[in-house]
Amino acid sequence: MFVSTSNQEQAEAALSSRCPASVVAVPIFDGFASVRACVGSLWAHTPPGAPFLLVDDGSSDLAGLSEFERSCAEADGQERLIVLLRKPTNGGFVETANLILRLTGRADVILVNSDVVVADGWYQALAAKARASTTVATVSCLTNHGAILSVPDRNHPSSQLPSGLAVAEVAARVMAGSTSSTPRLPTAVGHCVYFRRVALDVVGEFAEEFAPGYGEEVDWSQRALAMGFEHVLADEVFVYHEGGASFGTDPASRERQLQNDRLTAARYPYYLQTVKAIAQDRTSPLAASLLAARRSILGLSVAVDGLCLSRSMTGTQKVVLELTRALASDPRVRRVELLVPTPLPEYAKVALEDIPNVELRPALVGRAEHEEAADVVVRPYQFASLAELKWLEGWGERVVVLQLDFIAFDNPSYFNTYREWQRYRATQRLALAAVDGVGFISATIQKAALDSQILSASLPTAIVYPGAHDTSSEVVEPSVPRVGQQPLEPGFLLQLGVAFNHKNRVFSLRLADELWRSGWDGQLVLAGPEPATGSSIGAEQEWLRSHPQHLERVKLLGSVSEAEKRWLYTNSGLVLYPTLSEGFGLVPFEAADLGVPCLSSRQGSLDEVLPSDLLTLHSFDPVLEAQTCRRILEDPQVASAMVASVRKRADDFTWTGAGASLANLLVEVTGRPRNATVAIRFGRDSVSLSGLSPAHWGRRLLDPVADRARDNGSVKRWLLPVGTRRGKFSRNFYHRFT
Repeated sequence: MFVSTSNQEQAEAALSSRCPASVVAVPIFDGFASVRACVGSLWAHTPPGAPFLLVDDGSSDLAGLSEFERSCAEADGQERLIVLLRKPTNGGFVETANLILRLTGRADVILVNSDVVVADGWYQALAAKARASTTVATVSCLTNHGAILSVPDRNHPSSQLPSGLAVAEVAARVMAGSTSSTPRLPTAVGHCVYFRRVALDVVGEFAEEFAPGYGEEVDWSQRALAMGFEHVLADEVFVYHEGGASFGTDPASRERQLQNDRLTAARYPYYLQTVKAIAQDRTSPLAASLLAARRSILGLSVAVDGLCLSRSMTGTQKVVLELTRALASDPRVRRVELLVPTPLPEYAKVALEDIPNVELRPALVGRAEHEEAADVVVRPYQFASLAELKWLEGWGERVVVLQLDFIAFDNPSYFNTYREWQRYRATQRLALAAVDGVGFISATIQKAALDSQILSASLPTAIVYPGAHDTSSEVVEPSVPRVGQQPLEPGFLLQLGVAFNHKNRVFSLRLADELWRSGWDGQLVLAGPEPATGSSIGAEQEWLRSHPQHLERVKLLGSVSEAEKRWLYTNSGLVLYPTLSEGFGLVPFEAADLGVPCLSSRQGSLDEVLPSDLLTLHSFDPVLEAQTCRRILEDPQVASAMVASVRKRADDFTWTGAGASLANLLVEVTGRPRNATVAIRFGRDSVSLSGLSPAHWGRRLLDPVADRARDNGSVKRWLLPVGTRRGKFSRNFYHRFT
């Protein structure tokens, strides 16, 4: 039913006849092109039961008003009540709004500016938030032009939507990407506000001192706060707001705004400081809602910490590059910034050259103040120091880290002193307490974090299984490693990995000894760098001293390049992996990619990620397991079946899947408030995110030297000879200062 009248009593009677729970009200003054767009969107996207009160505040455009009235009459066929009240003279917004509050009786009121356009679901979401708590006075919504509620550019109102997007599309994206949070606000933001009748009863009408308009909703909101009510945001609702149409931009209007601002400041001295603080706060629920809306409208912007991209590529560098590629191809991600050292190694340039939406950023230069931070920054490997976490916070609104394992966290033998171990543990605790989300490379590691209570149960997490490295697709020319006078003969046993105690390399020596006793005549190759602490090299050399007959059969290679690793894999007869603790365990997959069987333990996450039917180590008894080795070495069908089983399982671990799992986590953390933890106690001391430590700069200075040493074979062998005092001193010196 359409009612057009200039009689207030008639308008009030028409509205009261429906006994509505809420009334949608639009104050109108000229600008009928905007008015028609506004009201048309309201009719299209509001449930039929909600009545409309349209109050024309003495418009001077009589032809526009007449045409608008005809369009309202034509909409009469719909099952809704439309009341158009025509005021004879213009009284301003405050007078018109107060008239609306009186005419709507006991109903709640949704005041909508005449230059606003709404979309599907707007009314239902506002009403739900309004009725979710008895203390809610008002519910506001997001918009392109709405002071502290402006999106996608926070605190920067704009009359334009992002290029190529219509109102309906933007609103749908915001609603789909929202976590339906209800942040508290310091005031109602007046482009589109739901007013609860209970609050109107207590607080009263808008103050006439602010007539004809501007600042009246701030004054009313502060009076409501003082009475114990709350103002909230429905962060799943976006409406388009043209902005500036209500009060104009002429000098007189500007002077009125300044006068009303002074009145507000005099009445509520805290208000301007409160709004400024909320606008700058990056940890608040409001900041989370605004970030989620930006991410939903534009797509995720992600920064990836690639400072580990040294001159040599190992597994960590591979993870960084593959995750960067996977994130860049995810449809939810619009841009990836890769934070890189200078100069960037050639292998990284080649890996990234065909990815269009990856921008390389020299990380040590830093982000300029005028540049917008990424929505989230990802550290694809564990933190070595809190300075790194502090530095990363400047690159993204949120920080996510991938936790690879807790081996060092649980193992004091990997540190020189008890104090050093405890500080490392405290650093890891604070890192996981201060970031905004954590990815784990296996469910086993996630469970370990929960069991040790190092991880808050409320922190967003995800399992981000790494891709099982497809080394067969990499263009790497195999290179024969230097092993002294006696060359390596194909068919040898191979164990790859850093010579940590938990890699259990001594077991491989004992296993090979049993094979030699049984008549096998091959070699054993142990390849991998020696760590500064927790090294098994001493135990290996002690074993060799007690078994001098095997000195020529055992080759300790130390660190090897990717090309050398490829040669070792393809020329081995069997890869051994008797490790006692792993976060994931890529070696069996790498070996299978190159057609080589791997006899692995099922320790740590390996029982989770390896095929259930795979032939593995069932004990660490070298006599029993030597029989298993002979079976694999002597029966090609057994070896082929092992390779096929692991290759099939590798289908479950792809970099595309890793990127999707990580993107899911990034979407979640950008819909939550930023973590505000800055310190954590351990024992009688504490660690905090209070600045860059000397270790940060030590790492920046010594890393290039270490990279060149690793790349230069002769320098590496001189500085880092396996099992010598000089090698141990070099490693301790590096780790001491980094």
